[in-house]
Amino acid sequence: MEQSSILEKLRKLLLVDITDESQVVYVLIEIRKYLDLTNTSSQYKVLRMFCNWVAHIGLDRLGNDSILHRLDDVIDKASSAGSVSNEVNEVVNEISSLRVFEMELTRFLVDCSLPTKVVEPGFWGRFVDLYVNVISECPLEHSSAKPLKYIKSATLTVDRGQRKTSDDTGCVFWNWDIVLNDGTHCQAWCALGYTRGAKASQVVNEKKRNRKS
Repeated sequence: MEQSSILEKLRKLLLVDITDESQVVYVLIEIRKYLDLTNTSSQYKVLRMFCNWVAHIGLDRLGNDSILHRLDDVIDKASSAGSVSNEVNEVVNEISSLRVFEMELTRFLVDCSLPTKVVEPGFWGRFVDLYVNVISECPLEHSSAKPLKYIKSATLTVDRGQRKTSDDTGCVFWNWDIVLNDGTHCQAWCALGYTRGAKASQVVNEKKRNRKS
């Protein structure tokens, strides 16, 4: 059975130290395959987005219950109250969070009875570091002939910024660039610091900003 085969591959991959970018990509691609086969992507929405990114899957191919649709719904509900910036910031912060990525990956591994070494202290920070190397030059984009109710296009990029970090810490910037159907341009970003030698959830610095023009 294909599901069993994927889990066995993952088991072997996760038992060894992950020290190379190709290992990170392989693990997340196999997880994505399993989510597709078992129709369980909705249970791991943020994990699915992180998996799609390494596979260069566009934001517009994440399904009707995707992160992008959540942003569209937030804009819909918040526009009448005049609080779009705050509401968008909350969603951006959640889906860009290394904490949520870690929690959903951990839950997936436990649910599938797979080794959890990769999310343990001393290993998770290194996994995140390798992951950022993979996606730093691969923007995640949505630009469709059939735009959403409010969002016309969206681009998510990540970079390490100009901040100087030590050998034990890292810092990544998640940058959202959103254009609405009425021409409004929204930008939002959050900066996440993490320790390479321990869990990335031990955030050393976290900031977020939203700008509308």
